[in-house]
Amino acid sequence: MNSNRLASTVASLNKVRSIKSVDASLGIKAKESARQTGNAGKRIDAHSPDFKQKMKSFHFANLLVSA
Repeated sequence: MNSNRLASTVASLNKVRSIKSVDASLGIKAKESARQTGNAGKRIDAHSPDFKQKMKSFHFANLLVSA
C-alpha cells in the first residue's frame, strides 16, 4: 500500500515538474519576443483584446499539459 502511495506521489511530482518546465520555456519565449519587438519593460494593458486572447491560449496550453 505504501508503494502505491509513493508511486502516486512520484507521478504527481513529475507532472508538476513538467508543467514548471513548460511555464519556464513559455516565459523565456515571451521575454525573447518582447526583446525582439521592443516591448521589454513596457506596461501590459490587461484590458486589451490581444492580451486577453494570449492569456486564454496560454491557460488552454497549461490545461493540455496538466491533463
